Amino acid sequence: MTDLHQLWFALDARLSALLQNLPWMPQADRDAIRDYIDHNEFGLALELLINTVADLGQSLPDDQHLEVAELAGLMGMPASVLQPLKPSK
Repeated sequence: MTDLHQLWFALDARLSALLQNLPWMPQADRDAIRDYIDHNEFGLALELLINTVADLGQSLPDDQHLEVAELAGLMGMPASVLQPLKPSK
């Protein structure tokens, strides 16, 4: 298995776990994010997750915020992608 395949498996597992731990998110949004994950569009899935959290006026606990930041880093996304997220309460 190549490093790229290992990265895909890790991104799939970590994004799926993160999504599962957001039960307050509307099902339609969860389904859209899941569809991106299922099609290996991990960057789009993470961006949609971030924007959905922000649009709903929610904040993520510190551990989930850190996970989002780590996932963005793994995908080479700029730190500015995290800007829509509110600090946790």
